Amino acid sequence: MGSSDNRGAAISDSHTGDPQPWAMQDNDLNLRQEAEHLYRCLFDRRLPETLADHYIGAHRSLSEQWRIQSAEARTLHLIVAKKLDATAIEPWLRRKGAHHIVSLKLLLLVYLDECGSGPSGVVRNTRLNRVQLLSVVIRGLVGLLHGRYLKARHGLV
Repeated sequence: MGSSDNRGAAISDSHTGDPQPWAMQDNDLNLRQEAEHLYRCLFDRRLPETLADHYIGAHRSLSEQWRIQSAEARTLHLIVAKKLDATAIEPWLRRKGAHHIVSLKLLLLVYLDECGSGPSGVVRNTRLNRVQLLSVVIRGLVGLLHGRYLKARHGLV
């Protein structure tokens, strides 16, 4: 099994069932690039090699569960290819009853990171003063607005 073997998600047009020419198939190289970009969006640092291996392994193990609609595959492809901020866009992709593929892949990376593939460097239970808290709230709001702009600008669904 070479690194160019197609694995995982079946990506097709929901109307015709035809494969999409831009669809990113889950081979090891694409999954590694995807994991590197999404991890950098989450933690603002380089992806640990062991975590990349676990991410690819999870996709191999769960290949039958990844059912990706063509619109979601296009969105994921654009986020990775154009290096868009996935964490800013993700809240705008949410819908009731089902997780968007971007949400699922971000959750997978957080889970793998928390399971010991490497420390994320996230500080928990830190007491913030009012200025720091205000700064966090403002950055969060700016991030949300930026994500809304990116979603509209790139036609992400």
